[in-house]
Amino acid sequence: MEQAEQRRQEEAKTSTLGDPDYPLTEDMEDVTYLNARFTKIENLNLCPNLLRLCLRRNLITKIEGLEHVPQLEELELYDNRIQKIENLSSLQNLKILDLSYNLIKEIEGLENLLSLRKMFLVANRIKKIQNLESLVSLETLDLGSNKIAKIEGIHNLTNLTELWLAKNRITEIENLDNLTNLEVLSLAANKLTTISKLGALTKLNQLLLNENFIVEIGGLESLAELELLDLSDNKIVQLKNLDHLQCLEDLWLTANKIENFSDLDYLSRIPSLKTIYLERCPVYFYPNYKMRIREVCPNIKQIDAVAVN
Repeated sequence: MEQAEQRRQEEAKTSTLGDPDYPLTEDMEDVTYLNARFTKIENLNLCPNLLRLCLRRNLITKIEGLEHVPQLEELELYDNRIQKIENLSSLQNLKILDLSYNLIKEIEGLENLLSLRKMFLVANRIKKIQNLESLVSLETLDLGSNKIAKIEGIHNLTNLTELWLAKNRITEIENLDNLTNLEVLSLAANKLTTISKLGALTKLNQLLLNENFIVEIGGLESLAELELLDLSDNKIVQLKNLDHLQCLEDLWLTANKIENFSDLDYLSRIPSLKTIYLERCPVYFYPNYKMRIREVCPNIKQIDAVAVN
């Protein structure tokens, strides 16, 4: 009982930002305190030159106290208890914002962040992509592990180069036509059944569609610069519609339904291929599986996580 009570007392302890154990001084440009059990952002007037504030894994429930540091460029409040995006209007120089692993339900309060380059809102409770119209400088947006059902509200983000929407509830690829600078797109672990509407993404370098319900490879005709394609854990039965991807180096097809040994010959149409994953596909269990891949892919360097000599 005494040990349990002691544990409860330890868990109830909190700390204060700016205390002697967690000092804030005038010359500080970077403040990082992890697991400090802060419940509040405060006393930032003590470090007027602050450029980066990282308070990961604390007990903070509200974004506040930032009006003293308008020059702030990076704000990282990952893994706290924040429920609302607010009180950021003074941070017009902010370039990086990370509010991942909180309790946020709505994207809001971002309209003044005109300098923002990277935003991470992973693992919150967001259902809708909205209120991003003013973030025209944004280059990276990560909304993975939320409750989003539809790709929308991103038409103004024409400078976006990375869009991460893995582990949501998206059923259709849509509304990406304005994102002509996009280089990385992740829609892994959603509810997609087809690949479509990627025609405008001519600069795309990486496409991650693993852990969906896709049955057929297609819709990739315009992706001439694609180097990595992940279609692992889908329901694909045949290798096809890949021969125009002349820059493709990595093709990941683990745990699909490809079973015809003759399909391996199709890989000869992708001379740039260096890495192939077909583990847990029926074709993987043929005795000469790896030998055949080496014969038809002269530049192959890796087959199913094993380097090729």
